[in-house]
Amino acid sequence: MASLTKLVARLSPPLKTALENGVGEAIKRKAAAVEPAHWLYHIVFGNDPQLQAFLEGQGVNLTALRTELDRAMPLGAGEGGKQPTISASVTKLIEQAWLHVSVEMNLGSVTPEVLLLVTQLPSALGVRAE
Repeated sequence: MASLTKLVARLSPPLKTALENGVGEAIKRKAAAVEPAHWLYHIVFGNDPQLQAFLEGQGVNLTALRTELDRAMPLGAGEGGKQPTISASVTKLIEQAWLHVSVEMNLGSVTPEVLLLVTQLPSALGVRAE
């Protein structure tokens, strides 16, 4: 597995910002780790109306998605303000996205659209990334 620092360097600026906001979300919710839902929430519902319009055009119900992501981010029992770790699931998601972008698409960075696409692709075990 590649180092988290090197993987994050391959994210587009909007994804880096969304990840930082996901860390803030985990802190706010007193979670011990930043999970994919923390990050995905800020990717989709951050400051990218074009991405939201694209998703709606693809038939995604944004209200249902917001509810689902919110449910996946329960309040934790940890200490408020304590720095959470980045979960292995988030690291694996970034790694999968980077492999897809670099090998399949020959691009230099991971964009929000590609990251969302990768969450829907089957893994080596035939299950979607979470």
